[in-house]
Formats: sequence, structure tokens, C-alpha cells
Amino acid sequence: MVGSKSIETTDLTPNGGAITFLSRLSFQPLINTWQKKIEEGQEGTSSFYRELLEKVSQYPELMQPVHDMAVLKKHQALLNRMMSTVFPVVLSDKNDLYAVVVPFTYQVIYSSQLFQHFFIDKESGLVNIEDNETVENIIKEKLCAAYQLILNKFYSTKLPGTSISVHSDRHPVTGLEKFMELELDARFVDVKTKGTLPELPASFSMNSTADILRLDELQQLLSLNKFEFEGMMLVRVRDVTGQQIVNDIKNNLLTINAFTETSTFSNLQTQMQNLIGLQGLKIGITAFQKIDKRFVFSELHKTVSLLFHDTASLKEKNNLYIKLDQFFSQGNSLLVVSEIMQASFQEYPFLEHLFAKGIKSMIICPLINEKELLGTLEIISEIPGQLNADLVDKISPAIPLFTLS
Repeated sequence: MVGSKSIETTDLTPNGGAITFLSRLSFQPLINTWQKKIEEGQEGTSSFYRELLEKVSQYPELMQPVHDMAVLKKHQALLNRMMSTVFPVVLSDKNDLYAVVVPFTYQVIYSSQLFQHFFIDKESGLVNIEDNETVENIIKEKLCAAYQLILNKFYSTKLPGTSISVHSDRHPVTGLEKFMELELDARFVDVKTKGTLPELPASFSMNSTADILRLDELQQLLSLNKFEFEGMMLVRVRDVTGQQIVNDIKNNLLTINAFTETSTFSNLQTQMQNLIGLQGLKIGITAFQKIDKRFVFSELHKTVSLLFHDTASLKEKNNLYIKLDQFFSQGNSLLVVSEIMQASFQEYPFLEHLFAKGIKSMIICPLINEKELLGTLEIISEIPGQLNADLVDKISPAIPLFTLS
């Protein structure tokens, strides 16, 4: 039966509707997991969980649904030990974003310092998301996770116990875009109901994640006010900007004439800024095309190449290729000129015309196929020292995509 003391959380939908979740904090699902570990009898592990369970059992208020959050502060040290069984030891309190919340609410009971810094309101202690579009998407993910639990328990489905979504966030000052992956993990949440539940239409396959997306139908058939969620929900947030931007770059490069279409090339430039995390950067593409073993330099060089200036002779272009080919054939993955100065011109004469245009920092990435240098991807900045070797890991995943184009 549904208990009487529940946290009632109401989310407002874009169409003006309201979705209400009834939830209670309980450690019982977590304790049940400990008991299974104890029964498995693995040496060392079982004794660890047995000792922890004995310690928690000394406090009846932790063995039953928690209605007063002050109880958690009273047992903060023990709560920290309990949560250490949930999050892997490889996670960093200062560098990773994770938390535990009352199911389907914004009430945080435990979190990393980083999560607290970015997402928790200091006055209310609740998760605070200011972007309306992100809030709307999170509501959908909460609904998906809730109905996964309901269908798994009462309709014997085998849907995943986690809900994962990606949300974009644009910096208000720099305009750079980041992508964050949100994971709602309901493995420690139980769902209870009151009354008799209806049979679902035959059109529901019962084991298809696509059915979870039919949220309007599910809310009509299985109204959430018939259910109460008891336990604790895990929340993980990961920065997936690199993966998302690389995918976006790949999609852009599938466009015919990607380098000659102004809008597409502009998008690529913006995506590279987002990938690196620096605004104001520009990119260029230089292609080394051969016909009968002789280089042919097309109109592409005049529009998107940063290495060749307008009046460069064929000899200068050939010398540039030889210089770069020698450099990259020696196993160098990137050519980084963190600060372009006049002293750099002797070794890299092609930098002189860039320096004259105000370029102060540059990275050249080779585009290679079967050991042959096909071209280069150039990234430039007007700020001395802004581009450096520390950015290699961010740039590397995108380079092969330009080679394919």
C-alpha cells in the first residue's frame, strides 16, 4: 500500500499541464543489494557489507522511509560510507558530477562537491536548472524512467533501469556550446501502487523502448497518481562535448562541397571552437592534390586555405608541401607554433604572411591517407600562446574526419 508521508513534486509541462510524482526516500533497496552480496559469500566483500549493515541497523530511522531530512545530517559520516557502496572509487569528488536524490524530485541527499557547485541552490538545497529547454527535456526523461519502473514491475517487461539524455548549454558570454549527458539510474528505486491496474493494449510490445516514448498514452492508461516511488535515485552528469562535436563535424563533412559552401564551413569553424573550448578561432583546409605526380592547386586554396597567401608562387607551394611532408613523416602528429614571432620565419617561411595579418598562434594538423600527406587542417588564433600542445587530445578525434572529406 502507498504510504501517507510522501514528497509531492509537480513539474509543469510546456503545454500548461502538470505532472506529479509521489516519492519517499528509503535506503531499503540499497540494503537489499547489500544482503544479496552477503548471501553470495565472496571472501572479503561479504564481511564488508555485513559490518556496514550491522552498523546501519543500529539506527531504526535509517532502516525505514525517511521523512525528516535532518536525520541525514545527524548520520552524515555513516551516510558517506553507505554512498561509497554506490559510486565507484574511481570517481572524484572534485572532478566528477554525481548525486543521489529522492526519486523523481530535485531533493539532493548526497552529491559530489562539483555537482553541488554547479547544480545545487545554496538556499533551498535543491537541484536548480535555469534553462527552460533543459528542464522540459529532464521532465521527459523522468517520465521515461518512471514508466520503465512501472512496466518492469507490474507488466513483466525487461526495459533498462537507466534513462540517458544529452543536453546542450551555451555559455552566455563566449557563446561556446557544451553538451552534457544526464543519466538517471533507478536501480535503487521501488514502485508501489494502490488499486487494480488495467491491461495494456496489444499495440504495446512490452519490451520495446519505443513504447516508453509514447508518454501521452501511458499517462492516460497509467496515471502517476496511482503510484509511489520509494528508494533513492542516482544521478550522473558527464561532459560529452567532444563526442557530440565530433559527430556534428562528421555530419557536416558528409555534405557535398562541405568546404566551398559558406554556411557549412562556418558551422565547421564554430564546431571546432566548441571542441577546443576557445572562442575566436579560425580554421582552414589546405589540400595537396597531384595529377601525374604534379601538384594542382585549385580555387579551394583561395577560399579556405590559410597556409597559402594570394600571391604565393607554385615554387613556394611546392616548398611548403616538402617542408610539411618531412615534418610529419618523422612521426610528428601536429605542428604547434604557440607564439608566432619573426624568429619563426626562418624555419617556417609560410608563417610570415599569417603574422602580417595578425595571426599569433597556430596548429597544423596533417590529413594523411596511407602515409601520404593529402592536406592539412589549420587552426589559428590572434592571441599569442592561446594554441598549444595541451589541446592535442581535444583535437585528435576530429582530424580523421577531415581526411575522409
